[in-house]
Order: sequence, then C-alpha cells, then structure tokens
Amino acid sequence: DVGGTVLAALDDVVNSGAVTVTGKLGTDTSVAVLQAVAAHLKASPSTQLGDLLTNANSLSNVLSTAATQLNLRANFDVTQMAQVAQVIATANGLIANASTSAIDGQGNDAKDAIAVLRGLVAVQQVVQGDSADVLTRYVLGTSIRLPNPNPDPSPIELAAGLQAKAAAVIVGPIVPSVFKVGYLSNGAQTDSATVYEGTVDGEGQTLLFKITRGGGLDGTVVLHYDISGSAALSGARFEGGSIPTGTLTFGPDVTEQTLAIKLTNNTVRDAAERLTLQLSDAFGNSQFTTLNGALVSQAKVAVTVLDDDPNTPLISAPTSGALASGVATKVAGLSVDYFDSGATLNVTLKAVNGGLQLEKLPLAAINALTPGGDGTYTLSGKLRDINSALSRVMFNGTVGQLDGSIRVQVTSADRPAVVGVSDTALSLHNAPQLTLPSA
Repeated sequence: DVGGTVLAALDDVVNSGAVTVTGKLGTDTSVAVLQAVAAHLKASPSTQLGDLLTNANSLSNVLSTAATQLNLRANFDVTQMAQVAQVIATANGLIANASTSAIDGQGNDAKDAIAVLRGLVAVQQVVQGDSADVLTRYVLGTSIRLPNPNPDPSPIELAAGLQAKAAAVIVGPIVPSVFKVGYLSNGAQTDSATVYEGTVDGEGQTLLFKITRGGGLDGTVVLHYDISGSAALSGARFEGGSIPTGTLTFGPDVTEQTLAIKLTNNTVRDAAERLTLQLSDAFGNSQFTTLNGALVSQAKVAVTVLDDDPNTPLISAPTSGALASGVATKVAGLSVDYFDSGATLNVTLKAVNGGLQLEKLPLAAINALTPGGDGTYTLSGKLRDINSALSRVMFNGTVGQLDGSIRVQVTSADRPAVVGVSDTALSLHNAPQLTLPSA
C-alpha cells in the first residue's frame, strides 16, 4: 500500500506548493505493485516472498516494474525510489521479525497471538500513516523543511527510526472488549434498584456501580459515563452540586471497576427520581451487553431514588407553656413528622418536676405510657399511632414547683442513629394557699 501510494503521487500536479491529485488512483497503483511482486516471484521461483519484501533492491525493481506498467516512468526517479524501497523493506522486516515463539500450545496462546498482532498493527500504523505522507511529499518535492519546528525526516532517517516509532505507538484493542454494568447491592450486580436518598445515619446515599470487562483485554479502553433523569433533575441532587459525568480508563488486563456516585441528603421533599447510568466507548471500539449477555448499543443501569424527608424525625412542640401544678393537663401541639409512615418509631419522653400520662381514647392503639424511672416514659408504634398518643400527652406538675419541662426524643427502629429532639419549658402555677394563725 505504501508503494502504491507513492507511485500514485508521481503524476500529481504541484503548483506553488499546492498538490492537485490527478491521474492514477492509489487502488490502481497498489494492484500494479502486487502484480509486479507476482511477476518477480514467477521469474525467480527460488525467491521466497519474505525475502523479496525485505530486500530494498528487489523492492526498488518491483516499484520500477509497476511504474512501467502504469506509464509513470517519465516521473520515476531511480534514486528516490531506492530510498522509498529502503523504508518499505525496513517496515516489512519489522513485521517479519514479530516473534511467534510464545505461541507454544500453552494456555496463554490466545493472549500471545494478540500481542503479536499488536506488534504488526503498530508497524502498519507508523508506515501507512505519517510515513506514507512523508514519502509522498519527498517524491513530490514538497517536504516540510526547517525552520518549521516539525520538519520531515529524510527516507534514510525515516527507515532508521521506524522501530522506535512503532514501539511508541498506542494500539487500540485487537479483539473488542465487552462491558456490562450493574448496580452493586450486597456484593451482587442488579440491572435496577430502589434506594433512599439518605442513609441510616443521615448521610447522603452512595450509589455503587460495578463495571465488568470481558472479551479482549489487551488494550486500553476509555469509557465515558453520564447520569440522566427527569427534566427536573439538577446538580443539587448530587454531592458537589453537578450532575455526574466523566471517564473510566481500563488498562490492559483490567477486568472490573467500581464507580461511586454520592447523593445529597437534602431536606427538600422531592419526587421519586429514576436515575440512569449510561456507558459508551469514547472511541467506539467496544461492545456492550446487559447483565444477561444480550448485545446493546450502550450499557445502562437504572436506580430509583426515593425521597426520605424529613430524614430525621421532625418534632413539633411548643417551646414554652404554662400549666397548673397538681392537675393533669394536656400539652397542646406535640406531633412528629417522618418520611416513612410505616416505620416503627421509638419515643422517649422525660418530664422534669412533674409526671406524664395519656388521655384515654377508646380503640386507640396506644393508651398508656411505659414509665422508665427518673421521669422517663416510652412508647412505640407507627407514625399515625404515635401522633395520636402525642396529642393526648398530659403533664401533672409537682405542687410547689415553679417550673418544669418536657423533652421528646424520637428515633426510627431501622435508623437508630438518626434522632429528633425537642424541649418544652413549662411555667407551673400553684393554687393559692391560705395560712391562718394557730391562735
């Protein structure tokens, strides 16, 4: 192909440094080169193909024969073509020397074969890419020269540097990698999940995604990921304040990575949000499947995020009040709000300078407090029953005391680390007492 590319340039027109492509096409000249190779082998049956393709003199003759067949001899410079042939022979030598000794019938043969292919591709990328362009400019007399910071090397310099350039080439995967993604829950991958935006300790939920790689593992693959959702989705949902997007780089033989995305545990009542993580290959070299192995254009996994506000039990209570001592009086305004109406709530009430009791209500689920000593009382139940009980709490202040208080503390049975607390200060009014002299 390189020889054909160079021959095709021989009848191009150069005017003031600009090249106009005319005449023979590269496909025609490449076919002519192959025919010339076949003719030389036929004329010399003892010559091996590998020997012909790595011999600069033989290749120079091949190019000359092809030029004659294409009627390009008028523009054919023997010295130039000899140097072009030297570059092609050097490249073919590198390809011929690619070691196959590692392919020995052992378990790693597939991987070893891919390594050999990577070496071949690296040489091809160098020779058929920049090197072919440099040689074309050379035969046209349009080489890039100093003082340009990146001048073209001469063909001799080009041939001498081929091995080093091929070694530095980054070759993509020979065999496509195959990726799949799942939500990571209890060590297993699922293709969908439902979570709350907050954790049991009140922190923002961390979404964990596991990306696994199969197929070809020989190259480096860069995956792009992004999160999508409803039209109302904003960065406020996520720690850092922006909708996550980025890249994951899988080096050779890397088979899995975990991506963590942390949500913000805000105090806003949000609608449930379905978030979708999508993966794509930044260079289009990979394949994607579902967790079940079905081929898809992009790997995706969906997570439904449920609101959990208020995440901490939110207690409504008066900050202060005035009650009569010695009389059980209802404390108005006590209630609690919690995102999960089905959760079991544990409530602790502590009275100072007084005692607590519940006003009886027929058929109520909770009609009594459980005393715990030192003015402490407890009750447990669902949100609706707890609020019914709190609306019937009565305080009986100790006679003779001028002030008292009630502390209400609420936790959820499944989130004991998240605690709601409220205090109410009470002024105690004692009945007037008449003291008469004894005599």
